[in-house]
Amino acid sequence: MESFLVSAAWLVFLIYCLSSIGKNYFGREVMTTVRNSKIPLAPLVTCIVPARNEEVNIERCVMSLLEQSYPPEKYEIIVVDDNSTDDTASIVRGIRDTHSQLSLHHAAELPDGWTGKNHACWTGVQHARGDWLCFFDA
Repeated sequence: MESFLVSAAWLVFLIYCLSSIGKNYFGREVMTTVRNSKIPLAPLVTCIVPARNEEVNIERCVMSLLEQSYPPEKYEIIVVDDNSTDDTASIVRGIRDTHSQLSLHHAAELPDGWTGKNHACWTGVQHARGDWLCFFDA
């Protein structure tokens, strides 16, 4: 029982330390300064969305990424159409016409030994310019 209490105390302490670090590092003051500044403090972020037959979800997914408060000139969104047989690509093209940070790419034939989503993510990385890569599932 004593070892359980000691372990629980250490766990609470660790959670407290991590939350304090997170608040200080990712706190509102830092992001407000970055968002309102012309100084290039914010890294370029590339959001990669592999999509196959996602006509039901793709618009909501892409629009939520476009509505982020991160500086628009500091992020790009790459949607990789993974050989969809529905209207996924045409929906993305419609959104792309009014949002310059959005691009659409098509995955090539699946190479031997690859799975679809991994190949689509790899295709997106080939077009990415960002310092940071974020992968999303439509």
